[in-house]
Parts: sequence; C-alpha cells; structure tokens
Amino acid sequence: MVVGILVWVLAVFASTFVAKENFWLFLLMRSVCGIGEATSAVVSPTIIGDMYIGKARSWMLMLFYMVSPLGNGIGYIVGSQLARQLGGWQWGMRLTPLFGVASVILIVLFVFEPERGLNESSNSTGKEDIGNAPLKVKIKTCTYTFSTIADTCIDFVMGTLAWWVPTAIQHAKAHEMKLNSTSLLDENDKANIAIYFGIVTIAGGIVGVIMGSALSTLLRSGKLCFKCCQTKRSDPIICALGALIATPFLFGGLQLIKVSVEASYIFMFVAITGLCFSWAINADLRMTIIVPWRRNSANAWEYLISHFFPGPYLVGLLSDRIRLSNSPGDSFDALLYAFYIPSALCGISALFFIIAATTVLRDQARFRVEIGIHDGISSEKDVGTKENANNNYELEEATYENKTFKTTEISSGESNVI
Repeated sequence: MVVGILVWVLAVFASTFVAKENFWLFLLMRSVCGIGEATSAVVSPTIIGDMYIGKARSWMLMLFYMVSPLGNGIGYIVGSQLARQLGGWQWGMRLTPLFGVASVILIVLFVFEPERGLNESSNSTGKEDIGNAPLKVKIKTCTYTFSTIADTCIDFVMGTLAWWVPTAIQHAKAHEMKLNSTSLLDENDKANIAIYFGIVTIAGGIVGVIMGSALSTLLRSGKLCFKCCQTKRSDPIICALGALIATPFLFGGLQLIKVSVEASYIFMFVAITGLCFSWAINADLRMTIIVPWRRNSANAWEYLISHFFPGPYLVGLLSDRIRLSNSPGDSFDALLYAFYIPSALCGISALFFIIAATTVLRDQARFRVEIGIHDGISSEKDVGTKENANNNYELEEATYENKTFKTTEISSGESNVI
C-alpha cells in the first residue's frame, strides 16, 4: 500500500509539469495514478476486515468509506479555488502530493498488518490465492458476482455525476443568460458551481454512508421500526433501497437544472445519498462471503470490474453524437438525454442487489464452513460439507445470533470448531 501511494503521489505531481505538446505523456501519468488509488481501495478494507469482526467491522468500514466523499469533496473545492487563484489547473493538483506523503508517514508509523483471518477462527493459513482458479471460485459465489455487477452500475453513475453535472449546470446558466458559450461565463460563477456541487457531494456521501450502515444494522437486528421485518439479508436489501431512492431523484434533479438550480441541488443530494448507501455495507458484505485468504484478490477484481466502464467518456460521447449544435441550450439538452443511461443503471443496480439478497444466506453459510466455523445446527456428520451447509443455511441464519463455539471431534478424527 505504501508503494502504491508513493507511485500515486509521484505520478500526480509529475503530470502537472507535462507540456501541452506531450499530451500522451500526460495521459500516461494520469493512468499511473490509478495504481495508488487501486492499492488503497483494495488493501485497506482487507486490513480492516482482519482487525475487526461483526458490528465493530461494520462501523470501522463505515468510517473508512465515510471519509472518501469528504476527501473528494474537499479536493474538488480546494483544488478549484487554488486553480482560480493561482491561474492554472496544475496548482490545484500540486496540493495532492502533500496529503499523499502524510498518508505514507502515518501508515509506516501506525499501521501494522494483522494476521490473516485470525479474528474469525480461520482453519486456513494459506497464502492469498492468485491465478484463474480463484476467480472461478469467486464467480461461483453468486452474491459476490451479483453485488459486483450492481456496484459497477453505481460507480458508473457516480463518476458520470462528478464529471458532467457541473458542466450541465454551466450550460444551463449560459443558456439562461443568452450567452453563446460557457467560456463567456464569469469565473466566479464557475467557481461557485464547483463549490456548491462539492458541498452536495460531501454531504450526500457522508449521510449516505452513515445511513446505509445504520439501516443495515437496524434491519439485521430488528430494532426500532424494523421489528416486524428483521432479516439477515439486510446488506443487499439496503443497497438496493439506496439505488431505488437514487433513480427518481437523479432523473428529477437533472430535469430541474433549468427550472431551479437550488431545487436540483436538493434532488442531487438525495440521489448521491442513496448511491452511497452501498459503499460501506457492500464491502462488509464481501467480508461475510469471501474467506480471508481470498479477500485481497476479491477486492481487486471487484475494483477492476467496477471501474472498467468509462462512464464520463461514454456519456460525453453520446452527448456529442446527439447534440444539434454547440450552443449552451443544445449542449445541455444533449447531456440531459445522455444522462438517461446513468438513471437507468441505478434501477439495474437495485435489481442485481435484490438478486444478491436471494443468495447471500447460502453463500454466508458456505463461508463459515470453509473457514471452520459452524453454528451448531447440523449434526456432527454434516460439519464441513458445503452441500449440507447449503441445505441448512436458512435455519443456521435464523439462530446465528445465539451461536456458541466449542471444540469437538468429528468422525475423521480431526478437530473442528462448532
């Protein structure tokens, strides 16, 4: 993780000195930045998963993912202000390496890698799986496959929003002022749009991560208003709920830009809040279906797949193809129509999270058998067989809160944790 962040810092800093004649080099540097981002996003949840279990892990993951929109929003605001004050976008990006270096120092001094799966009574001390065979194992874990598809849709939407919504607002404002181009807008107006949308992103991200984790915990435990509908399928259900909430508010927020920017910001806040429901609890969900020695690779594949589709590029390309002219009004309308794709993907994401909810209990039962934990429901001869775990997963989940562990001897003479 330290190496990845250092590469990230150097690539960001170096990219700000590339001359405009060497645009290909700039693109290369920006691509290398993904190494550091991916390293942190992949390894950090695994470390948290090894350090904590149960509710403690859920809350720690919530804190980890809560600071992500906070950092993004602050960077968006501060970077745009530095670029405006110092007369170049490069200055906005030169601030980033300072935080990167601080992160490396903190990691070296205070972060120690825990033993893999120690807190989950893992029977395996194997190394992280690599190669094609482990990928096949993960694909067979249906909940992982469906939640990865759903998360890919969410990331597509979030990336597109961050890139194109401020541009759409600029087009709408230029059209309202009867300007021929957004370049004629006052720089203060552009800066204010960036600041306001950054605030909306920060607030929606923080509220969404907290609400998603809290609702999932309450639904799982059957507390407060969820007494009548307690379920162990809470993680994918709340993820689906967030995507369903985001769908109409995203669509409505875009439609309101020309009518009232303030109302549009409110709708966007609700949409971003719903989209961020899944950030922490989807990661927590993976910890309950993927064994400790496969989590790094599982996170890596999920991160790769979810970022494989370039949402901003595809929406921008479609907008260019259907735009009637370069006027701000036509540019806004083209973006509006292109945004039908992200709006539809919100609904598709909800669908796949709902499908994941139908498979999660079975996959969690298989997970517990694979790491050597059983809930005392099946007979001794059933312990350690994935088939019987599959058959009994509903009963196991119903009594999971009351489980006890003891060491017993099974017929093969080997010790198992029950």
